[in-house]
Amino acid sequence: MKKWVVAIGASVVIFLVFITATIVFAFTKTKPTAEKINQKLTDKFQKIVRIPTNIVIAKYTFDNTLYIWEMTTPQNEAVPVRFTYNPDFLKTQEKTQATLEMVSGGDPSVFDKVLAAVIVDGKTLKAVQDSENADFSPNEDAGYTSYQLFLDPHTGKVVKIVWEFETENLADNDTNKLYTSLNSLPPTAVRALYEIPQVILGVLQGA
Repeated sequence: MKKWVVAIGASVVIFLVFITATIVFAFTKTKPTAEKINQKLTDKFQKIVRIPTNIVIAKYTFDNTLYIWEMTTPQNEAVPVRFTYNPDFLKTQEKTQATLEMVSGGDPSVFDKVLAAVIVDGKTLKAVQDSENADFSPNEDAGYTSYQLFLDPHTGKVVKIVWEFETENLADNDTNKLYTSLNSLPPTAVRALYEIPQVILGVLQGA
């Protein structure tokens, strides 16, 4: 009987040590590495879109990075804009898309007015201002291979822009090292380790 008690106790201790080590690894290794990758990619996308530091909403998931902020015209007309991309933490995709769009419920006319202040890439901005004569060819300086414009059916204004990148061209040597470090474990373990801090922080914030 005592042997069983000792064995169960030892198993519980080993389990607790494993759980603790996993949580510590997730917070000290996986989370910071993923955050650095996101920052590197965000810096890269600054060549096409001005992403401000005073973000109204920033949401990070394993499959998607989301930024939402508000832009205001000189006439004090305000419209929220949304920028998203997939950080592709597992490095499984050959193509990466970055999307700038008007938040649902916004005014396409106001969104059109603020695009000149949001879009950095000259080719894209020119296309937005004259969509009928848009040049959708690659831009090596900005890094994208193509882009698409989506128009509001009622006003004809651009409400969404999607740029496509070769994933391998988005990452420099430092970023590739971060990806390699993050993927030192199997994909399912990487995803689980990424989610652990999100869950714990979510519980603590809701407590």
